[in-house]
Amino acid sequence: MADRLRGKRAIVTGGDSGIGRAVAVAFAREGADVAITWHTDGKGAQATCRLVEAAGRRCVALQADVGSEADVARFYAEAIPRLGGLDILVNNAGTEQRGRWEDYPVEAWERLLRTNLIGYFLMVREALRGGHLQRGGRIINTGSIQGIEGSPTDPAYSTTKGGIHAMTKSLAKYLIDRGILVNCVAPGPVDTPMLRDQTPQLLEEDGGEKYPLGVAKPEQIAPAYVFFASEDGSYVTGQILPLTGGKVTG
Repeated sequence: MADRLRGKRAIVTGGDSGIGRAVAVAFAREGADVAITWHTDGKGAQATCRLVEAAGRRCVALQADVGSEADVARFYAEAIPRLGGLDILVNNAGTEQRGRWEDYPVEAWERLLRTNLIGYFLMVREALRGGHLQRGGRIINTGSIQGIEGSPTDPAYSTTKGGIHAMTKSLAKYLIDRGILVNCVAPGPVDTPMLRDQTPQLLEEDGGEKYPLGVAKPEQIAPAYVFFASEDGSYVTGQILPLTGGKVTG
C-alpha cells in the first residue's frame, strides 16, 4: 500500500462496477476514503465497499441518479458529512446505447445526455456551490476514445463523451485561479459490464486490429486517475489522456 492520497476524501460516481470500482479501490490503496454513487447495482456497490474497506479505508455507498438535481443534492448532503470533506471528484457514471442515426430514439438520446453529460455538470455544480472543493482539489472526468474520433454506430455516446472533453477544458480554465485542477481520462475499450452488453465482439476479438494491446482491464485504467488525483499530477490541468491500447490518436 502506498500513500499518495493519504488523508484525501474522494467521490466516485458509478462506483459499483468497472472503471468506477477500480478507481475507488486504487484510491483506497493510496490512502483515500471514498464515497460512491450507484444507480441499479446495489450488490455491486457493496462489493466495491468491501474492497475499499479491505484496504483499510472508509467507503460510503449511496444510491443516486446523477442526472437528477434532487438526487445529486441529497447525495452530497449525506456523503460529505460522512467523508468529512471532499478533495477529489471523479465523474464516471455513464450509459450507452448503440444504433443507427436515422433510427435512433430521441428518448435514448435524451437519456444518455442526462446521465453522461448533465450528470457530470450537476456533480460539479453541487461541489462548487457547496464550497466542498478547495485549493488543491481535483476533478477527474471519464471520457472515451469515441469522444476523440467519434463512432458511426454510437451517436449519442460519442456526442456525450466529446462534450465531456470540452467540459474538462472549459472547467479547467474556469477553476485555475482557485487552484482546482481538472483533467479527463479517455479510455479505449475496457472490460466493463457496459462493454459486455453493448460491444461483446470487442472482447471476443480482444480489441481486434484497432487496439493492438487488446481490451483493457479496469485496473489498467485506474492508475491514470491516481496520477491526476495525487501530487504527481500537480502540474497538469485541462488535459485529455487517451489510454487506447496501442491505437494512436491525433
